[in-house]
Amino acid sequence: PWGKLKFVYDKGNRHVLGVHALVEGAGAIMGEAALMVAQGLPLEAVASSIHPHPTLNESFGLLSREVLAKDKL
Repeated sequence: PWGKLKFVYDKGNRHVLGVHALVEGAGAIMGEAALMVAQGLPLEAVASSIHPHPTLNESFGLLSREVLAKDKL
């Protein structure tokens, strides 16, 4: 499905503060999003976690790696 996924995170320590998901079936991924926020996970932890393929949850891994790569520039 097409849509938009966005992390709200602290630029200093890269901890996930929130997740915006505008996609059909977003409710299916909110459990993982809530866990990231509640545990204060850094993007590095999200990027290195296993996200099943093919699922919407896989988008968390893809997005976290993309954000980390852009932050290094």
